[in-house]
Amino acid sequence: MKNLAGNQDCDLQIENELLRSGIQGMRVDRVGDEVPYSLTGQLGGFSFTRAWSYWRVKGLLPLEVAQELYADPIGKTDIRIEGNGGCPPPEKPWVKWLTSAGKEIIPTDQKAGYDSLIQKNLLSAEVLDKYIFSDDLASVGAKPYIIGYHIDSEAGLRLFADTLKKHGLV
Repeated sequence: MKNLAGNQDCDLQIENELLRSGIQGMRVDRVGDEVPYSLTGQLGGFSFTRAWSYWRVKGLLPLEVAQELYADPIGKTDIRIEGNGGCPPPEKPWVKWLTSAGKEIIPTDQKAGYDSLIQKNLLSAEVLDKYIFSDDLASVGAKPYIIGYHIDSEAGLRLFADTLKKHGLV
């Protein structure tokens, strides 16, 4: 993928990559990020923003779909969980378990660490409203997700978009 860092005319390249990958483009105010874009992508609950030579993707990708992507040769090398250059498989520690209300499940043995941060005023007690501390994922109705990716090629971007559509995530 072409490096667009500092390219003031990057929107044309971005628009072409999105179109060829079947992703809806959305105009935004120009961002002074590493790539000065004014065009992002949106596909269902997934947002796409262009970085130097890759795409950043945010959204809740069910674990079984992430595993399917990783089983594809392009997905294994060009679609990186949280941007990790080692291209790890979609498994612990990258999997987030979330309830239908969007609360993240944290193992109970980690609660003391959160309580300690609150006591030291390094964490607000309100932050705990985002979490449920439990070791029983089934009882809280949690499901596993991967929440972020970096995609290094247009073939990877197309594979990601096609896989979302195939699984009705759009």
